[in-house]
Amino acid sequence: QTKTRIMGSGMSGLTAKDLGLVASAMLAGVQLLTPADPIGRCSLMLKQLWGHQQRLSCNDNVNKGIDEYNELHASDDVEVRNSNYKKLVNSYYDLATLFYEWGWGQSFHFSFRWNFETFDEGIRRHEYQLASKLGL
Repeated sequence: QTKTRIMGSGMSGLTAKDLGLVASAMLAGVQLLTPADPIGRCSLMLKQLWGHQQRLSCNDNVNKGIDEYNELHASDDVEVRNSNYKKLVNSYYDLATLFYEWGWGQSFHFSFRWNFETFDEGIRRHEYQLASKLGL
């Protein structure tokens, strides 16, 4: 029986199964021993993505919506694009917003984060600082 070996990672001698066990143990350690909560955060992200997908203008079939969007851009006829302009704009912003929120959460910006802050605390502090500078 031949075992697949992981090479070039500094962990030669580990099989893919061994590497999976190590990764699972590390995830469990981070989950239990730190406030990071990677399992909860991943679950929340997937729940948010599902909710966003349900609210898309093309929610019945996202692939169909992407194909229709691409077809509108492929058309050389300006009248065809203009007649479907609302659909084109809604599809673009639905899909772009989905990807932005997946990457950044509800904030479309990054912020500096101190070592003692969580991601959410850093964003909140940054937003308070922006509001203060704007006089809000």
